[in-house]
Amino acid sequence: MTPAQQPELDRILATAVAFLRAWQEGRLKPMPLLHEALERHAKLMKETSENLQADAQKLEAKLNINPLDDIIEALAGFEDEELWSMAHGEIQDVLTRLALQVSRLRAARTDLLALPALDPTSDETRLSKRQTQLESGQVELDAEIKVEEGKLEAVRAALQALEAIEVEVKFEGLVPTPEQLAALALPGGEAALLAEAATKALKDLEKIVGLLVSGQHYSRLQDERRRLAGNLDSLKERQLAQSKELAECLRQLTALEGVPPLLAQRSDWSTAVNGLTLSLDTFLSELKGTTPQDVAGLQNIADLFNSLLAYQRSILGQIRDGF
Repeated sequence: MTPAQQPELDRILATAVAFLRAWQEGRLKPMPLLHEALERHAKLMKETSENLQADAQKLEAKLNINPLDDIIEALAGFEDEELWSMAHGEIQDVLTRLALQVSRLRAARTDLLALPALDPTSDETRLSKRQTQLESGQVELDAEIKVEEGKLEAVRAALQALEAIEVEVKFEGLVPTPEQLAALALPGGEAALLAEAATKALKDLEKIVGLLVSGQHYSRLQDERRRLAGNLDSLKERQLAQSKELAECLRQLTALEGVPPLLAQRSDWSTAVNGLTLSLDTFLSELKGTTPQDVAGLQNIADLFNSLLAYQRSILGQIRDGF
């Protein structure tokens, strides 16, 4: 890579934007270690872009009017030791600013390697395991709720059938025995239909709920209805809580799907920063390796300053457009 080539900041800036956006969206907040690692990456990349911009602005300000042009013009007429001293001072000033820019880029890449890893593996394993548990629990709860709903419906049907035969009036609040229900049906007509409905409801109650209530007080069924309704409410609350947890679990797993692309961009960022560092280092090496002995040599450095100015302006333009 030569200084004449233009800087390539696309991957550096795009990666910084991607990391900042992912951090600010906060989708990894439920996973603190991963979120913290993401935050540190985002802040490092942002700081690197800001430092690069600040250093480029200082170099642009220095080189905007080539500091060697007037000296070269003055030296064209005669040799002057003070002018040469000024020229060397200007070269050293640019060298110092450029060296700072290069060193900060190099340090940023080193700092990146020292950051905590963006490794989603443990969170993925934990969340996938929990997802399986919750989905299995949902199936079990659905089945349990269905059973409890059947029991509650059987108790309600029995209560309704007993109320229809006026259990509190005709049987003093006691659930009639099969014999009493058979006797109640003897007149036929509507009484027989109601007695048959009560008989069936009590048989269903025994079959579904396992309750034998003949001869017991009617209020026992009312207590059982309240108990079953409470159980059912509790099960549905658990079902709702598990549904919410499962939804959150799936959201986190979806968020983790965004980590591998970030890891790929992280690698691209490191490579691109290294490439930019090497390119700027080429300018630095040329400046360090040149000690002008005459006006022609000084003009070569002035030309190099102009190339460096164009390079720094390109850096500033890309940062302005892409960050």
